Amino acid sequence: MATASVYKTQTRLSEVERLAADARQQAKLAHERLDRLPAPTSTPVAGPKGERGPRGEASTVPGPKGDKGDSIVGPAGIRGEKGEKGDTVVGPDTAAVLADARAQLDSLRQEVEVLKLVVEAIHGQNKQCDEYINFLRAKTAAKIAARQGN
Repeated sequence: MATASVYKTQTRLSEVERLAADARQQAKLAHERLDRLPAPTSTPVAGPKGERGPRGEASTVPGPKGDKGDSIVGPAGIRGEKGEKGDTVVGPDTAAVLADARAQLDSLRQEVEVLKLVVEAIHGQNKQCDEYINFLRAKTAAKIAARQGN
């Protein structure tokens, strides 16, 4: 199967080479024909200018529409009448807002202090438990050593 494929490839390659050689020969012949042509004897010169033709009629076909001319800015218009004064909404009192914020900060500080006490209590309790566990381990180790000694 591979041999047939190689044979086809070689056949195609030889065909391409033959066509390329023919193309080279044709190009060489074309160059020889161009070389045999006589060279131009003189450069072409323009003749005299003719008379002007008659004026044409106006066109009845409309041309394309141009762009809209809104790029020209005119003078400013007359200022309108002043409107009625509306109701104004009074904003919150800044002193009250500040006092409320300070009260909230104080409340948060107190909560943080309480949480600190809770954390210290848990830490102390864990420390006592750790000491008790070490005590029980030592007591168990002593009992095991006493039994093995008997």
